[in-house]
Amino acid sequence: MLTMNRKTIKEIAFWGLIGIYLLSIGIFASKKISSLRYNNLTIIITDSTKHQFINAEDITKIISEKKIRIYGTPFDSLNTLKLEHTIKKSNNVIKNIEIYPTYDGKLFIQITQRNPILRIITYNHNSFYIDEDGHLMPFSTKYISRVPVATGDINASLSMFPSDFNAKNQGYKFPSERLIHNLFNIGTIIYNDSFWHKNVQQLVIKSENQLIIIPEIGNFIINFGSFENIINKLKYMKTMYNSVLPKVGWNKYSEINLSYKNQIVCTKK
Repeated sequence: MLTMNRKTIKEIAFWGLIGIYLLSIGIFASKKISSLRYNNLTIIITDSTKHQFINAEDITKIISEKKIRIYGTPFDSLNTLKLEHTIKKSNNVIKNIEIYPTYDGKLFIQITQRNPILRIITYNHNSFYIDEDGHLMPFSTKYISRVPVATGDINASLSMFPSDFNAKNQGYKFPSERLIHNLFNIGTIIYNDSFWHKNVQQLVIKSENQLIIIPEIGNFIINFGSFENIINKLKYMKTMYNSVLPKVGWNKYSEINLSYKNQIVCTKK
């Protein structure tokens, strides 16, 4: 019994020393961190080879305009979560942002851009993008993404939509929201289908949300009709591309009409 008591005392003393040691390290590390100051800023745009909507200079400018000091600032004085929110809110081409320090005084800002699937040009020449997640993005002449363009009877502008608008949602209040929702749906299908991604050049909106598709190949238009049965219509059109047009010629028809249910009507030149 006495042996057990001594053993227990030794165990308590051992773990007590371990606890004191770890506490000392924690206090030392905390003091060391609080004494560190940022001496370097590295900005990484992870998908810069795919899109160039934003670059490191743009992020540096945002930080400067917001009067946020990085260099010489103590580690415990910079709220990195608040900095993430500030930068992301300042430019809505940013999809994700992650900010993290290293113990040698460096601050890393890592950014991923939004990925557009469709560019919208309205009837009064306003222009913006829809990205793959349904978010709207501003258009900039700084960088133009090579995606299909939607034009025609589109009465909308980026400022018309609330900041939390998402084209995925079906609870639209206005005709412009419904149209953007429809364009997002067909734009997503085109973007994710390798065949249509390289074969659709332009979407033209006619009155009452009737759609015309301008293909990359062929001197004809595709009268798509309404936005209903998108997948079936594209399936019929792909059959035309693969089985019919190579035989009869790419210039035989002026219009290929998909607006009728379960059939294709072709107009000869």
